[in-house]
Amino acid sequence: MSRRGEAMGKIDYKVAWQVAVTYIGTVVGAGFASGQEILQFFSRYGERALWGLGLATLLFFWCGDFVMRLGRSRDASTFKAVADHLFGVKLGRMVHIGLLIMLFGVTVAMLAGSGALFAEQVGLPFVVGAILCALLTVVTLIGGLQGLMTANLVIVPLMMGFIAFAFLYGLLWRHAAVLQTVLPVHGAPLAPGGWILSAALYVGFNMGLSVTVLIPLGRISMTRSTLATGAFLGALGLGAMLFMLHLLLASFYPILSGYEIPIGQLITVLSKTLPGGALTSWLLRVGFVAVLWGEIFSTLLSNVYGLSAELSGVFGRIQMVRIVVILTAAFAFCQIGFAHLVSYTYPIFGYAGLLLLILAIIRDRPSLRV
Repeated sequence: MSRRGEAMGKIDYKVAWQVAVTYIGTVVGAGFASGQEILQFFSRYGERALWGLGLATLLFFWCGDFVMRLGRSRDASTFKAVADHLFGVKLGRMVHIGLLIMLFGVTVAMLAGSGALFAEQVGLPFVVGAILCALLTVVTLIGGLQGLMTANLVIVPLMMGFIAFAFLYGLLWRHAAVLQTVLPVHGAPLAPGGWILSAALYVGFNMGLSVTVLIPLGRISMTRSTLATGAFLGALGLGAMLFMLHLLLASFYPILSGYEIPIGQLITVLSKTLPGGALTSWLLRVGFVAVLWGEIFSTLLSNVYGLSAELSGVFGRIQMVRIVVILTAAFAFCQIGFAHLVSYTYPIFGYAGLLLLILAIIRDRPSLRV
C-alpha cells in the first residue's frame, strides 16, 4: 500500500463519532446554545443569514479537518508545540500568549453564561451557577482528555435532540413566521457581503479556541479518513443546529434580542403552548435549562483543559492546581455580564482566530496533503 493509502486508511466510525461530538461540544458553548452568538453573527443579516450559515458549515469542516491533521502530522499534544514549529520560538510565543488570552476570555464568558442561566431561568443567584459549573469542571477533568470526550458523548446528542424538538414544534406552531425568515423580505440595512465576513469571523473565533482540543484529538486516530469523517459529522451537526436555532430566533426577532439568554425566553414562550398543561411546560423548561447548562459546561471543559495543558510549564505538573487557578481567576472576572462579553470580545477574538488559521495554513502547506 502506498504512503497516501496508509494515511487515508479505513474509517473507524466509533472514533469518528467521538471526534465529531467532541468537536461539536468544544464549539457549542454559552454563546451558541443561548442564541447570543447566532443573533450577533447571523440572524441580524435577515435572509442573508442562511448563506452565512452554509458558508460557516463548510468552513467548520475544512478548518476542523486541517487542524486535526496538523496535530496528527506533528504528533503534538499541545498547541504550543505546533506554534513553535510554524512560527519559530519568538513569534510562536507571541501567538501562544494571544491564544491563552482568548481561551481565558471565553472561560470567563462560560462562567458568566452559567450564572446568567441560573439567574434568568432558575431564579437562583448568579454566583451559584458559576460556582457549580466550576466545581464540576474540576471533577470531570480529573480524567483529562478522556473525561472531556466522555462528557461530550452524553451532552451533545441530548443537545441536538432537544434543539430538533424545539425546532419541529416551533415550525408546526409558527410555520408562517419561521418560513418567512428564509424569504427576501427583510432588506437589512447592512453592508452587502457583510454576512461573508461575519461567517468567517464566527468560524475563526471558534476554531481559534478549539485548536487546543483539536490538535491532541488528531492523535487518537491512525487514519486521515477517520479524522475527516469526524470533522464532516461535526460540521454537519453544527450547521444543522445553527440553522434550526436561527430560524427559531428570527421568527421571534426582535422580541428576544433584549435577553441575556434569548433561547431560554423562546423556550418559555413555546412551553406555554404545549398540550399537557403546567407539568409539560415545566418539563420542557427544566429540560432546556439542563441541556443548555450542559453545553456551557462542555465548552468550559474544553477551554479549561486547553488552558491547563498549555500552561503546564508555568504552574508545574500538578493538573488540578492549574485548573483551580484558572477557574478562580475566571470567576473574578465573570460578573462583567454574559451579553457584554459576547458582543464586545467575541468579534475581536474572531479576527484573531481567523488570522491564526490563515497564518497556520500559509506556514504549513505540506500538512494539507498528509
